[in-house]
Amino acid sequence: MSNLSIILSDCDQLATVRLEVFSPADGDLYGSLDASVYVCEQHGIDTVAALWRANLTAHKATMAPGVVRACPEVYVFPTGTFGNAK
Repeated sequence: MSNLSIILSDCDQLATVRLEVFSPADGDLYGSLDASVYVCEQHGIDTVAALWRANLTAHKATMAPGVVRACPEVYVFPTGTFGNAK
């Protein structure tokens, strides 16, 4: 699925929610912006819970108009912790 240390169900429904994923750094829960996870409404809460269990913080963000993603699709930012930039 991605470099994230969580497992999400394969849904393939249209994603309607974008979650920004942060890993902690220097005591800050929002220390590093690492990924965007695209999910459908049905899997939003389960995804946030899985991220919290993995010691990651989720922030709901607006999806850009015209963006089409399937649930659960993950984009790892190359400059974040999971992109090995740090």
